[in-house]
Amino acid sequence: MTLRCWQLAIPFRSKFTHNRKSRSVSSTFWVQAEQDGMVGFGEGCPRPYVTGETLDQCQLFFNRHSKQVSAAITDLPSLKAYRKNHEMDIAANPAAWCAIELALLDLIARLQQVPVERLLGLPDLSGSFRYTGVLGVDAPEAFARKLQAHRSLGMHDYKLKWNADNASSRARLEQIQSAVPGVMIRIDANNLWPSAAAAIQELKALADSVWAVEEPLCLPSLQDALNIARQTGVRIILDEAVLNERDLLPYLDYAEHFILNLRVSKCGGLLSSLAMAQRCLDAGMHAVVGAQVGETSILSRAALPVAQFLGNHCKAQEGAYGVHLLERDVVEQPLQFGKGGTLFLSDQLGDCGWGLNCDLARLD
Repeated sequence: MTLRCWQLAIPFRSKFTHNRKSRSVSSTFWVQAEQDGMVGFGEGCPRPYVTGETLDQCQLFFNRHSKQVSAAITDLPSLKAYRKNHEMDIAANPAAWCAIELALLDLIARLQQVPVERLLGLPDLSGSFRYTGVLGVDAPEAFARKLQAHRSLGMHDYKLKWNADNASSRARLEQIQSAVPGVMIRIDANNLWPSAAAAIQELKALADSVWAVEEPLCLPSLQDALNIARQTGVRIILDEAVLNERDLLPYLDYAEHFILNLRVSKCGGLLSSLAMAQRCLDAGMHAVVGAQVGETSILSRAALPVAQFLGNHCKAQEGAYGVHLLERDVVEQPLQFGKGGTLFLSDQLGDCGWGLNCDLARLD
């Protein structure tokens, strides 16, 4: 087996901004695994403000592990064994490992001529998946334009990025409510408020308008998050606070107050995401299957078995923006939602691996 890697920077069709970052180009790490004429692809999106990981660190991780991976991993059991034996290094480099793991799962499944789900002992994907419209912090004209683009698709589920200018954030919230009757809205504060008291004060005024808030606190803590949820009645979505199973465990005893944001790249790959999803199911905790802004169809595809595995415990799903956001995708037929924010799988996927055909010319 041979491994290759790339760093991809794909321009966005429009800038995306939240409380901690403004982005107009993707920042992704790609891995190709090849054996016996078969090729698998994987992707990771490092986010320094979430996990502390950078693209340069992804490259260093790949340089340390690629020869060992090529020699040691031949099938799913050896992949799981390698992951277990390098648990600490993987935890510090989740996006880098995610890209490697997804490429290996794609390759191994293709060599066995099965989809990744069947390789993992999961049911094949079926039906459709409905996605959330994610709206950032924009000037009024730009925000109105982006909201209209989502409305034109008939989307009724939204996540709104919240920033320190509460008046403008509330104006954006009211604009969505006016434009989309019966809308479901959650907000993402991206670690905005300095204290539980500050978060409680703002969220009490929003409790009738939003069903959840993602990462309200600058410094997340279990007790502060519990206080916010109990005093406002607004459930807390855990993102930056929970990167792995170890982080998740203390929150499981309070499942009624929390929702886990499962992002495959942030969580260190599909296998760890599925393990965390199982923890949620066992504890009765709901989850959101999240996404990295600027991810390509590979990461969107890797999240589908997580959403299907969660079933009714999946409260919402993000991603599958494809060329709605990116100037180009790296697959021949981008995996992206359409009318109603819905992704229909019937004609989109092949029979083996991820079922996606990558256009290598778009990688170089």
